Amino acid sequence: MRALCDILLLTAVFFLPWWFMLIAASMLFFVFGRFYELFLFAFLADLLYAGASARFGGFPFALSALALLLFLALSMVKQRIRV
Repeated sequence: MRALCDILLLTAVFFLPWWFMLIAASMLFFVFGRFYELFLFAFLADLLYAGASARFGGFPFALSALALLLFLALSMVKQRIRV
């Protein structure tokens, strides 16, 4: 099941907007134990589509940084939900 979800998320990286990929990965984070694939797919999307933007201070891996923050936030939420 996890491999199928990874394939679908990889397809989302190629064909869907970045925000859809993050929302789908956030949902999968609660389905699986530790969903480290979130970093992999965010980094892949950054490598494929991102460029240095003045909006982020010339940092080309903004989606990867956002994925890291999202991972940390979701980890805290997941700890609070599951006792």
